[in-house]
Amino acid sequence: MVRKDLLAAGTGFASALALGAVAGTTAALAQQTRSDADLYEVRGRIAGVITQLQNLARDYGGNRVSAISALQAAETSLTSAVDIRGADQSVSDAVVRTATNEVQSLITRLAADLGDYGGNKAAAIASLRTALTSLNAALGTA
Repeated sequence: MVRKDLLAAGTGFASALALGAVAGTTAALAQQTRSDADLYEVRGRIAGVITQLQNLARDYGGNRVSAISALQAAETSLTSAVDIRGADQSVSDAVVRTATNEVQSLITRLAADLGDYGGNKAAAIASLRTALTSLNAALGTA
């Protein structure tokens, strides 16, 4: 009777280990997918910061240029990381969804601002809406 109980307990333990390994693998895959998507998102945000800094008239004693250089190095490193890691479909979809949400947020933000800035704000919103339409269509074809 004791041997039978030990075998049953051992089988239960092995099943629990196997289920734990599967759950651990699923959690690890989800974490890796989030990490991969972060590479794209952070790289895009760095590119935005670079553009903003490049458009400033003042140099701030050479510090602006130094910051741009360091940001470009970080952007290059993340591009290399993306190239090494590659992207599966779920990561690509996550990046497109993140971009869609970001563009929608930008449209909402600009639409709430006062003034039209010589029609430039309206033109930017129109371009953002076109981009949003394309991003939504991209998700529909994935």
